Amino acid sequence: MATVRQQVNLYQPLSKSERKPFSAVTASITLSVVLACMAVIWGYGGWETLRLEHSVARLQRQQQLQQQALEARNTELAARPNPQQIGAKTQALEAALAVRRRALELLRAGAAGRTEGFAARLTALAHSSLDGLWVDHVLLSGTTAAMSLGGGTADPDLVPQYLQRLAGEPALSGADFDEFSIERPARTTSGPDGESGSAPSSAATIRFHAGNTALTSIGSSDLPHQGDSGPS
Repeated sequence: MATVRQQVNLYQPLSKSERKPFSAVTASITLSVVLACMAVIWGYGGWETLRLEHSVARLQRQQQLQQQALEARNTELAARPNPQQIGAKTQALEAALAVRRRALELLRAGAAGRTEGFAARLTALAHSSLDGLWVDHVLLSGTTAAMSLGGGTADPDLVPQYLQRLAGEPALSGADFDEFSIERPARTTSGPDGESGSAPSSAATIRFHAGNTALTSIGSSDLPHQGDSGPS
């Protein structure tokens, strides 16, 4: 029996598709997309940069304002006294207040002297007037009952009467006189030889003075009152 042989060729080259380069349309679209992406990226970067610049400027303004506020606060704190100075000033004010309160209490209690003024005593002097006697100066103490007065008269007998009237005035109680004087001025006459001399005159005005030595030690804190009046 004869053998039949058949040769089978298994190698068959595959058809390969031929590669073609990009067309002009594809290249244009690709380039457009790339450019668009770059434009978007550039725009976003510019916007982000601008936003950051605004943020930096705002932070700088805030920092400047805070620095100014801090400097103003430091200046204010430096101008304020320290606790030691405040304590010393407070103690001085408290001491001054205590002294004034004590003085006010003394005035209200009458321990520091007379507090009713001069009106009552001046009214009492007016009530005690005598015809033919006048007072031309009065000195009243603002803290005690001390009083000094002086004037003139043509009749020396009126002076004791006037002083008795003063002693009877309640407003003048305590006004003791430890100085008293009466002076009659001398009248100047001319002698036969033309020389001048002194001789007493009954018609001359008699000066009197009644006072208290306590007035000499009163001091500048007293409030004396002086008044002039005509004959009364």
